[in-house]
Amino acid sequence: MAAEGLRKRDTYGTVLVDLDRRRPVALLPDREADTLARWLREHPGVAVIARDRAGAYAKGAHDGAPGAVQVADRFHLLQNLAEALEVAFTAHTRDLRALEQARREAAAAAQGGVAIAASEPQARARVLAAERRERRLARHGQVWALHRQGWPGRVIARHLGIGRATVCRYLGSESFPERKERRDGGRSRVDPWRHLVLEHWNAGRRHGRWLFRALQQQHGYRGSYATLARYLRRLRAADGTGAAGVPPTARPRPVLVAAAPRHVLTPRTAAWLVLRRAERRSAEDQALLAELRQHAPQLDEAVALAEEFIGLVRDRAPEGLDSWLQRAEGSTVRQLRGFAKRLWADHDAVRAAMTLEWSSGQTEGQINRLKALKRAMYGRAGLDLLERRFLLAA
Repeated sequence: MAAEGLRKRDTYGTVLVDLDRRRPVALLPDREADTLARWLREHPGVAVIARDRAGAYAKGAHDGAPGAVQVADRFHLLQNLAEALEVAFTAHTRDLRALEQARREAAAAAQGGVAIAASEPQARARVLAAERRERRLARHGQVWALHRQGWPGRVIARHLGIGRATVCRYLGSESFPERKERRDGGRSRVDPWRHLVLEHWNAGRRHGRWLFRALQQQHGYRGSYATLARYLRRLRAADGTGAAGVPPTARPRPVLVAAAPRHVLTPRTAAWLVLRRAERRSAEDQALLAELRQHAPQLDEAVALAEEFIGLVRDRAPEGLDSWLQRAEGSTVRQLRGFAKRLWADHDAVRAAMTLEWSSGQTEGQINRLKALKRAMYGRAGLDLLERRFLLAA
């Protein structure tokens, strides 16, 4: 079973699938424990319940079919781990940025040049960003001060006038979480023609208007001259020929400029890099993960514990689960301590996931089919008609 939105960010229902017959059997109007328990009592005989990690489903399955074996879905277990890792890495955003900068410079040096500098925001934008960061930092401190006094999250959100999701995000890390780096940070509309611009630039053909006409007439460049001019300013900053206030005769001799890697290291990409199977990691991935572990002791501990848990799930090794949970509970990484605490609460289902073959993968496939039906109906009918079409079309 799994949840599916009937209306985005508003109402969610529950999809029930017979895993033996590979057919949906019901579409419940919500994802409450009582609703699921009622359906299970009306349909006795369920022996195994494969589900995602929602607490309501665990309670509903226990109340409605106490004799059934609950199996936590393995994909959702790893997804929950990735979410915990992402929050942990967000607390080390500065370390990730430093590692990313070193990676860019090393890649450019390997090409025999220097890396293109990332585009810098204007002075006014930098001032406003700094002011917003100070407000977020103060709000983060207020949230934690109220939390230490015993205030629940929803009350904190109402008192401070912020969203509950923001409160949960702040409480996920006692250190202030910096804003995530944009995945497209440093990119430009010139990127499709970047190799041509760098070829002309490194050959000494650096006149902006000439480059603009050459790209337009010979290579179909569709951007504006202002966009190209901003990109050329980044090239001048990279090779040191565009230093302000320095006469041309005193400027350093131009050097080759090389393109930096296109994939930006963010907390999310770092988390999914850890979850990627070892045989699917490239040599660059392996090197990046090794550098990540060497950069900070907490990052090394987080990666080591995460890789061990991934191995337990993928190798179906339940005998190592309890010892792993004990080590994770004593970890210095707060997010992994919380992850381990939630696994203890769902211990039997997590252990069953490492023992039995059942999973809710079929349910995810049925959810995709349900989404297609919802789009076809375009909101013209209620849940009753949607359920009939969903069940009969199978």
